[in-house]
Amino acid sequence: AEHIFISEIRKRHAHTETPFLAFDISRLLENYLLFRRLLNGVEIFYPVKCNDHPFLLGLLRDWDSGFEAASWAEIRALLEIGVKPEKIIFGAPVKTEEHIACAWGAGVDTYAFDSREEVEKLARAAPGGKVYLRIAVPDLGASVFPLSGKFGAPLHDAHRLLWLARQRGLRPVGLSFHVGSQCLDPRAWWLAVAAAARVWERAAREGMKLEFLNLGGGIPVSYRQPAPEKSLFMSHINLALKGHFQRVPRILVEPGRALVGDAAVMVATVIGKARRQGMDWVYIDAGTYQGLVEAVQEKERFSYQVYAESKGPLRCYNVGGPTCDSEDVVAREVFLPELRCGDRVYILNAGAYSNVCATEFNGFSPPKVYFLCVNAEIQSS
Repeated sequence: AEHIFISEIRKRHAHTETPFLAFDISRLLENYLLFRRLLNGVEIFYPVKCNDHPFLLGLLRDWDSGFEAASWAEIRALLEIGVKPEKIIFGAPVKTEEHIACAWGAGVDTYAFDSREEVEKLARAAPGGKVYLRIAVPDLGASVFPLSGKFGAPLHDAHRLLWLARQRGLRPVGLSFHVGSQCLDPRAWWLAVAAAARVWERAAREGMKLEFLNLGGGIPVSYRQPAPEKSLFMSHINLALKGHFQRVPRILVEPGRALVGDAAVMVATVIGKARRQGMDWVYIDAGTYQGLVEAVQEKERFSYQVYAESKGPLRCYNVGGPTCDSEDVVAREVFLPELRCGDRVYILNAGAYSNVCATEFNGFSPPKVYFLCVNAEIQSS
């Protein structure tokens, strides 16, 4: 499928200035419908932080997606494109009180929390608001980007925090967790759902009726290291819900990477070559500061898959970005056809945390973004 899409990119954008990010609308819709089909009755709340391009958000709005926001700026952007407040949840466990007040004033009524301090802020800035508790869940070491160390209430504090929220006039309505981004072991959801079910059942016994469980994100996509099929993770999630809940509650899910990650390709051009300390290097005009930042965040466990169409024997390359930062390296020890300056290189599955993280460091512009489908195309700078 990637090769078919690259052929389409070459046909439509043979002379387009690089770097640019090309989105496959068909793949995006396919991913969205997969969640709807395989997770029965699930409500999708797309996390805006994963990729906040306005055209992408508009597509998801038209497909009736909900949205998870981490700041007032993200909420404001959603409202400006016509997303209704009831389709937005404020999911950051730690928020500024000013952002809470702005969201509450705009009609957003559902907020995450995971600490006593957050309860007090929410009680002041969103009095009577609906809240859901994010809990910390077991870490199997399977997530490339773990999250439970920074966020999530310890299980032994869960009930105290739920009741504190009620005492402060808030309305506890649910639980959430996150197994970690790019989680490669589907068993992680079994343990996480089990932990949530224990908290849920105790709350019910003590007279607190919760309404929904938010499964967060974490379902992976393939990079240089292949990931299992998304359907496998969804099967494990369904089994976990049926295994740990007598009656499956309303389910929310926040697919970010799994929705957009494999729906886009970053297109770059070779701008330099060198041989250094016995290793061949190629330098391209897209690097960690142009939207490929995850290459340096967990470089021992993560590497983009790089593809090039060129004649000649395979060579082992390090692929460097254009800036002066020594850490601006997209991939190491990848085998590609022998490349020359001016050749194009394709970084596959680059839709997540890419253009949204791009900067103008060293004077290099962020990539433009194009959305491709069979009959139409939209460009945005």
